Amino acid sequence: MESLHVRLLGEFSASVGKEGQVGPTSQKARELLAYLLLFRNRPHSRESLAGLLWADIPTEQSKKYLRQALWQLRISLSGRQRGHDLGILRIEGDCLQINPKTPMFLDVAVVEGAF
Repeated sequence: MESLHVRLLGEFSASVGKEGQVGPTSQKARELLAYLLLFRNRPHSRESLAGLLWADIPTEQSKKYLRQALWQLRISLSGRQRGHDLGILRIEGDCLQINPKTPMFLDVAVVEGAF
């Protein structure tokens, strides 16, 4: 499995394997990725994520926006440009999370470990 390399401190950057910069281009998709990475050790329900990221929007519309942001994440991080799914996102029913088996460098995790 290729590794995920993400910097959340300072300017956002994400890459998979030896490729250059990848990752979502929309701000909300980046916010979703950041949240999933910061709270990477547990699954999150779609409803709670939609409510968190789009709190001022009706539930059905916020769920639609979440689906769109999730699609952007899956395309940008899954390796589909190379023809295969890397399995970085784990989606099971109504819950999703970063796959705990994904090898990754996350700058925030380095700071957490040092703390």
